[in-house]
Order: sequence, then C-alpha cells, then structure tokens
Amino acid sequence: RKAAASGYRQATSWAHYRIGEILEGQKDYGPARAAFSQADALGHADATYNLALYLFGVDDTVGAEAVLRRGYKRRSARAALRVGELLNDVGRDSGAIRSLRRATSAGDPSVTPSAYFALAGAYVESGRMDEKAIGAYRRAFSTGHPDYAPASAVCLGELFLSNKEFRSARSWFQAAVDSKYPDVQGQALTGLARALTGLHDFGRARPLF
Repeated sequence: RKAAASGYRQATSWAHYRIGEILEGQKDYGPARAAFSQADALGHADATYNLALYLFGVDDTVGAEAVLRRGYKRRSARAALRVGELLNDVGRDSGAIRSLRRATSAGDPSVTPSAYFALAGAYVESGRMDEKAIGAYRRAFSTGHPDYAPASAVCLGELFLSNKEFRSARSWFQAAVDSKYPDVQGQALTGLARALTGLHDFGRARPLF
C-alpha cells in the first residue's frame, strides 16, 4: 500500500495490481475490482485483463468491453496480447484476432512468440485452419522461443495431419521431437507415429506407439 501511494506511476500501477491479486485470492472481490480499476487506469496491461475478466464474470458486458477498448487503444504489445487472449477465451474470435495481430506487429520481442502462438490458436478456434493459422504458427516457431517454438511445431504437425499432408506433418513432429522440450515429447512422438503410418512406413511407426 505504501508503493501504491508513492506517486510513481509504474510503481503505483504495479502495487494496485498486486493488491488486487491478493484481495482476489482472498475472495474479497469488490475491493479487488477497485484495485484492478486503479491499476488499469494507470496503464497496467495485466490489470486490464483481470478487470475485464472479472466484469465478464459478473455479466457486466458493457463494462468489460469499455475496459477492453481502453486496453486496445494503449497500443501496448502486452495489453493487446492479454486483451486478445481474453476475447478468445470468451468466444469473440474476430476481436481476438484483431488484438493479437496488433500484438504481433508491435515489435516487442518479449511478446512476439506468445502473440503469434495465440494468434494461430485464435485462427484455429474461428475455424480458419488454413494458411493464416499455419503462417502464424510458422512465425511463432521461427522465433526460436524455448516453449512456443516446439509447441508450434506440434500444432503444425497436427494441422498437416488433419489435412492428410503426411510428409509435412512428419517434418513438424520431427522438429518437435528434436527440440527435446519435455512438455511436447509425448504428443510429438505419437504424432510422428501417426504421420509415418499415413506414409505406410509401419516399421518406423510401430516402436513410437
């Protein structure tokens, strides 16, 4: 609370956000909302997300959309990412895609990998499992991010597998396996086996199942 009263904008917004998190954890939702509102007014991107999520949760759609518009206008890559993620979570695909595209174009390297990954997911959720989703996953993969690159390789493998493009699927699943990233190894190996089966390479596929 001392930080919140310090008068320094960044420290104050962070402090109000942390107070909101603590109060939310204690299920003290009214004061939590007030703290998130103060942090949001000072430009804290995560507070924008939390406040909008809270408002959607209590069916205050008008209030939530007003908060999202503020976050959208700030032109902050992180704010655009969080707004896009929230809109995707509540099924507003077109708004999510617009916001996530803004996040990818902001040129913030700390946000770009997750923004492209989220954008690809939003395209898939909207039923556009075409070149737009594939292109966004490729961009996420090309960042070389230790988490999002291998995860994107698996997602690309799954997309190509669903289209029965088994050679491309095999290449992407193999890339995920080669990353040695533990969180994707099981899915990557199973996907690789399915791709090899589609190519009638049963000898290589069988040990992977």
